[in-house]
Order: sequence, then C-alpha cells, then structure tokens
Amino acid sequence: MTHATAIFDLSLALEAYGAGRLGEAESICRTICVQDPPPVDAMHLLGLIEMAQGRLEAAVETLTAVTKFQPDDATARNNLGIALRKHGRLPEAIAAFENAVACRPTYPDALYNLAVALTDMGNRGSAIEPLRRCLSHAPGHAGARFLLGDLLVDAGDHEEAIAHLERYLGENPGDVDGARMRLAQMNRGPVPFSASAAQLDQLYSSRARDWDRAEGYLAHRHVGDALARLLPRHGNRILDIGCGTGLVGGLLRDRAAHLAGIDLSEAMLSVARQKSLYDTLVRDDLASFLSATALRFDAVAAAAVLIHFGDLATILQSVANILDPGGLFAFTVYPNDKGDRLGFGPCINPELANAGCFSHGSAYIEAIAERSGFKLLEQGEVVHEFSAGHIEMGLLTVLQCR
Repeated sequence: MTHATAIFDLSLALEAYGAGRLGEAESICRTICVQDPPPVDAMHLLGLIEMAQGRLEAAVETLTAVTKFQPDDATARNNLGIALRKHGRLPEAIAAFENAVACRPTYPDALYNLAVALTDMGNRGSAIEPLRRCLSHAPGHAGARFLLGDLLVDAGDHEEAIAHLERYLGENPGDVDGARMRLAQMNRGPVPFSASAAQLDQLYSSRARDWDRAEGYLAHRHVGDALARLLPRHGNRILDIGCGTGLVGGLLRDRAAHLAGIDLSEAMLSVARQKSLYDTLVRDDLASFLSATALRFDAVAAAAVLIHFGDLATILQSVANILDPGGLFAFTVYPNDKGDRLGFGPCINPELANAGCFSHGSAYIEAIAERSGFKLLEQGEVVHEFSAGHIEMGLLTVLQCR
C-alpha cells in the first residue's frame, strides 16, 4: 500500500467512524495497519473505534501502543485515559491524563478529564486545581465550569460555587448537568419543574446498554405487579410512560390488547424495539406527549419516571385526561415524608438529586390526585432499588380515574 493510498483510505475510515459505521471503519483501519510499522494515525483511530464498540481492553492495548510510538502525543494519552477510565482502571487513567497534561500543559480536555477521574476516585478536593487551569485556557468549557461549581459546594465556598453555577446556566441554558437543581438545593433559585430534557437524555443514553442487567432496580416490578393484579387479564389499552428498555412492558404484555411506550431516550427505545413488546413506541418528552395525544387508555404505568419531575399537578391532570373512567395510574416516586409530607423538593438523597431526582410527600400526592379527578387506591413504601449496603425506598401509588 502506497503512502497516498493509506492517506486516502484513512480519510474513508474517518468518514465511516464519524457516521457511526464502526465495522466499516474498523475494517479499513485494520487493512491499513498491516503495514510494518503500522501508521500511527490509523492505529489511533482503531483504538477510538474499539472504545466506541465497548471493547475497552482492546482499546487500551491499541492506544497504549500508540503512546509508545509517539510518547509526546497528548491527544493519544488523553484518549488512553478515557479508555482506562471507562474500563474502571482509575489510577492508570489518572496517570494517563497527567501525562497528557505534561505533554501539553494548556490542554483543556485533558485537565478536565483528570479532574473527573480524580473525582471518581473520591479525591474531590484535588480536582479543583486542574479545573481552574482548564477554565483559564477554555473559559467556555461547560463541563469544567459545572464541576468546579459542584466541588466548591462540597468545599464550603458557596459564593464562588453559586457564581460558577449561575455562569454555567447563562452560557448553557439547556442545563445538561443539572445546575438549577444544585442552586435550588442551596436555596439560591426556585425548584425546577423537572430535570432538563438534555440531562435526562444524557443520563439514560449512557445507561441504556446495561440497564436490563442493573442489579437491585425494582421499581418496574412494583408498578407492573400492581397493574397486573388490578387489571382484567386481557384486552387492556396500556401506556408505559418513560418505558425505557421495556422492563414494565415485559410484565404487562400479556394483559394488553394495545401496549404503547414513550421515552425521551432514543438509546433506551432502541433496546425496547429489539424486544418487540410494544405495539407503538414514541420518542417524545412526557409533558408534550400527554398534552397532545388523542389516544385513550385503560391504564398508565410510570416506573421511576415521576422522580424526575417536581410539581406533579400538570402531569396528573394530563394523565387523567387520557384515561377512561375507572382507568388506573400506577407510579413510583421517592418519598419526602421525613421532610415535608405536603410538598416536594430536590431528592433527600443528594446523589439522586444530582441525577435530577425529586422527593414527594405522600399527602402532597393525595391532594393533587384528588384535584386531578383521581381516587387513591393504594399507597405505600417499597424498596425502589438497592446496592451494596444501601437500600433506597420508594413510594408506590396506584390511582383510579373517577
């Protein structure tokens, strides 16, 4: 293969990679890399392709080889750090990012990635300095601006934290990181209506591949079991809002004459489509769909969905509008009864609040359900999810449309 041919083929591989045709891009790169020695640019791209495919061990091996061929390549060392972090090898990832910064001290992405890896390791205080350096070279770096504000809250410097979070919001009104919720937690802004669509799309797109294998998640079982127990055995029109990968749908398919699902995340919906459970799947945000649809249902399910909304009055009224009399609405939220039974706010668990979650009081739900035309059938605490050494309780509610 001539040098000119290799350059042309590499351009084709880059085009395929950019278009998401990873198999095609990999094939081209491997053909180029049969040369001895292999072209470093093709090896670098091959490592990125392997990382995008989830083949992290292979990506680490390939990108490590690139750094040996070009030890001063800061971009390759940064990408190696990303692969190592994804692979859970945090000390090695931190070393790779530090090496990238040593090669190029003004490299904003490497400084930011170093701070993120330090945060993952629990060294939150140590992450502040690289974030300041990152922002000195790239003042518009949204991730660094938000993370610095978040870390300064922990450090007790609330005034500087608020300044960073407010600047972040001014420059990034889509709020993919949840700055409005952070400010509300500090009583420096109103409690938002919901987590932002951008934050939720990013959150669940990153979890879609492994969602069905997540141990300890139980919300779908509580919602599915409640409706399966209360609905007729056949012939129901069921809407699964925030259907995700179809965990609730799998529990209710045999009870449904028509099963519809709606979700904001295309990545989650793509997994649901592969299961062929739903008669209809729609990508839309919840509020828009409920206010616009002309469809009618016998039951609506919402497992771990309303946790991302604050004031539920509009949603409950919209659900009541699409249910026939006697129709059921089953959902879970995080309970707020240790705080305010009559209200709602950022989730009591700060980690969940950081993920765009709210807590709701049982009396608050009863009151807005009554105003929305529902009768309370069931309400009680359940184990929403659990992980090693920790149980997160939820509040399961079943309403019936009058």
